[in-house]
Amino acid sequence: MALAVVCIVVIELCWSVGLNTLVSTMKSWLQDQGFTNADSSSVHQIFTLLSFAFCFLGGLLAETYVGRYTTILVFSAIYAAGCALTAFAATPAMESIPLFMVGILVLTAPGTGGVKPNIGTFGADQFDDLAESGRRKEAFFMYLYVTMSVGAVIAFGFLANVATAGLPGIPKEDGFFCAYMIMAILMAIALLVFIVGTPFYRKESFDKNTEPVLMLTVQRLLGGRQKVLGKVALLGWVLLPTLIILSVLQVFYPSHSLTIVSLLADLLCIGCLCVAHRDNCWLGEPDRVTRCLDVVPKIIVGNVTFNVLYNTMFSLFYSQACQMDTRLGGGMQLSGAFFNLGDALAVILFTPLLERCMVPAAEKLLRREVSSNMKVLTGIAIAIGSQFTAASLEYARRNAEVLPIPSNCAPLAADGQHVRMSAMSGFWMVLPYAMVGIGEVLVNPVLWHVAYTAEPSMKSLMQAFCQFAMGGLPNAISAALTQATKSWTPNDLNQGNLPMVYFVNVLFCLAGGAVYVSLTRSAGFSTDGEKEWRVAEESSEAGESDSSESIDLIIYALGIGSRDLRYVYEKDPNFAAFPTFPVALYYKGSSYDVLPFPSPILEAFPVPAVSGVKVWLDAGITIERCRPLPAGGRFTLEGGVASLQPKGKGALMEKLYDVKDDSGAVYYRMVDVSYLVGAHDIEAFGETLTKPKDVAKAVGSRAPKLRVEEKMEAGIASIYRLSGDYNPLHVDPGYAKTAGYDHPIVHGKCTLGHAARMLMDGLAGGDQRRFKSLQLRYAAPVLAGQTLILEAWEAPDAPEEYLFQVLVKETGKVCVSNGHLKLTPASKL
Repeated sequence: MALAVVCIVVIELCWSVGLNTLVSTMKSWLQDQGFTNADSSSVHQIFTLLSFAFCFLGGLLAETYVGRYTTILVFSAIYAAGCALTAFAATPAMESIPLFMVGILVLTAPGTGGVKPNIGTFGADQFDDLAESGRRKEAFFMYLYVTMSVGAVIAFGFLANVATAGLPGIPKEDGFFCAYMIMAILMAIALLVFIVGTPFYRKESFDKNTEPVLMLTVQRLLGGRQKVLGKVALLGWVLLPTLIILSVLQVFYPSHSLTIVSLLADLLCIGCLCVAHRDNCWLGEPDRVTRCLDVVPKIIVGNVTFNVLYNTMFSLFYSQACQMDTRLGGGMQLSGAFFNLGDALAVILFTPLLERCMVPAAEKLLRREVSSNMKVLTGIAIAIGSQFTAASLEYARRNAEVLPIPSNCAPLAADGQHVRMSAMSGFWMVLPYAMVGIGEVLVNPVLWHVAYTAEPSMKSLMQAFCQFAMGGLPNAISAALTQATKSWTPNDLNQGNLPMVYFVNVLFCLAGGAVYVSLTRSAGFSTDGEKEWRVAEESSEAGESDSSESIDLIIYALGIGSRDLRYVYEKDPNFAAFPTFPVALYYKGSSYDVLPFPSPILEAFPVPAVSGVKVWLDAGITIERCRPLPAGGRFTLEGGVASLQPKGKGALMEKLYDVKDDSGAVYYRMVDVSYLVGAHDIEAFGETLTKPKDVAKAVGSRAPKLRVEEKMEAGIASIYRLSGDYNPLHVDPGYAKTAGYDHPIVHGKCTLGHAARMLMDGLAGGDQRRFKSLQLRYAAPVLAGQTLILEAWEAPDAPEEYLFQVLVKETGKVCVSNGHLKLTPASKL
């Protein structure tokens, strides 16, 4: 694994050197060809926009058609060719603007798009999902970001100065050609290293989807087009390519009207996607598409808010630095991009400090885990501080003396010479650059990880979307803001009002931060409830589990009749939660005390008033595991009532719940079905989410693949109730009689647990990791001490899927009907 990761890191490093060399020097080269300050900034922003827009192509090819490995290989070659053509266009004998544009926009931008969404995902795939924790993969993304910053140090500290000032033995006029040729050679070397590493990459990392995942997403969105939110979502997605076109047009055909239209399109696109996907219930039954769409608002708003400020490093900060004294010791002039080292060094230095010192110290102080939302908001706040710092420095620069020395990286003045520098050291700009760098560590890699964990089968597409939200959307907005504030940033900043541009950025990002807080606090349903808890840490060594949290897992396992040490002994090396454990959490939450019924957790999820209800009964459940619960994570339960329909002498109510982490990634999705005995005068609403298969009809006269008998313990209901369901119906004979039963009955979810345990033992060898989903209906009550008979059949034409039912031996009645179990293939574990 180590060699594989090294090969991947090398291509990331060389890719970063090339990209940062281009973005730090193209503005100067274009200005030397006569472009204005604002127009050269816009071309830079369009290059970045297209680079991130092509991420969709790279993600689609990698996910569905050729795989991540081949995509990285081909687009790295295109990237290297683009660098070489750019170098040729920048030779003093050529200085061809058309060839330069072809090099950066037609070759290098697509090359970037093919590599960018796949290299991080391909690297994270080298870690075994079962052996490594999610935190380790998140750390990988952070250190991959450090690698990018090392590349930036090489670009800003060396190649940017080569481009604008040359080297001993290399005249200044050959500087751009030399810098661009070096980055082309480095990318060719990286491509070679990546190929050499082929035998060391994990076999699983070459996999691609056999299904057209993009078409699945399109079909799901089109399927909801009759609904209001469906129309809003489609408008938002259609606007994405539209705003790319508008952003390019306003650079080559500038007009005030086009700028306004472009900015409005940007904001409308973001607004539509956030409103539509804040709650994806309108799409119907949850699946992998909805799991991806669940994190869209967070990814968009977090990225756009921060990266509009991040973009100022390559436009406003750069222009400001170029009108300061950039001389080193009063001699050689540095490029304004040199001071971008403040950003790169801050990323390199603060990443290990944050991960190993600051975050643990904050968690100790706050007595809670530092969430991804806390990191993102802190990063945005620090970036806002960088704008105030830069504005203060600009006021100081304007009060300084103007020196009679042209700045090599500044635009051309009316006399054909570069604008003169001011008598204030450019090294002051390291401060705002470094502040943005600290913000980067807290925002960008965190949102990468959010996208990576959204849905395993769509990792490249989600990375592509995250990269576009990180660079494409912010650059579209930055390009519009640049044109809108063009009069404040003339070639000579002494004639403009640069601080006002910084203040406009601050106002935009304060609004963005407020929207981010609103979205992340109110994610869920219109009748949303929310409860947090921390899952017990699974330990690979005896004695390391946290018993104050593991007790929940043990009690649940005992309550479903398990005596397997993996579920009831906290020091077992394979100690883990039984896969159906989350069904207990919307009763007890994080409480360790006996609770009233209904519990405070249940009451936190509002339900509509229904007349005549005598008693609530478990009627059925669907539980889907989207990904394993990682050790030590904190999770939030979000959900609410999804449908209410009359049935017989009562009503069926469906409640949809998601188990999420702070990033918005869904770990479990559950539909809990209750029967409200005696309910009448019902105002029905919602569409039925659960549509169980008729097992008897599906299996006909076939013999079951599995048949298991097990006698329930006499006091099992008294144990199971300790998992939080303290409904007296299950222990109090008098209360049971008022509900129409001669004796207390066993909890429906207790029966569910028994059935799931027998199924996993009989069909998966007891390997809880293979659990994918389970659905069933409760057909008849069960009494403690009765014997359960489970029968399971292979589902027709569906490998690793089984239909099942459970009978009560003493009565011959079916107590669990229409059961459907899905497992993951054993060979893929």
